[in-house]
Amino acid sequence: MDFERVAARGYNLDRYSNFSIGIQRSEKRAMAIIADKRLSMLPDDNGRPLLFKAVSNHERIAELVLNNNKLARMEYNGLTVAHIAVAHHQIIARRLLDQKSKLLKVKGSNGLSVELFAKISLDIL
Repeated sequence: MDFERVAARGYNLDRYSNFSIGIQRSEKRAMAIIADKRLSMLPDDNGRPLLFKAVSNHERIAELVLNNNKLARMEYNGLTVAHIAVAHHQIIARRLLDQKSKLLKVKGSNGLSVELFAKISLDIL
């Protein structure tokens, strides 16, 4: 199925994405979203890219996305996908801190680092 048909089926003109509910409930659907950059950038029900919803709802998806430097650094409203991953998944936050990952130094346009979000997620600060 081509992008245009998939996008038209999953997105209505009320700026509410039906993909948003599917991503929240199904890791398989979330995986399909991250596989297509155009779909991953469609807005969810809150206006954020669907990629952010997929990462915040599924730890395995977050792990996969963090292994792709370009996706991990994708930014929306001052936060990157890496910020969202550590904020929603404490296991990922702990692993990145333990490994002293380079992703911890990533800062969004708001100046806040992924490391700060990881520490807040783990209540270390």
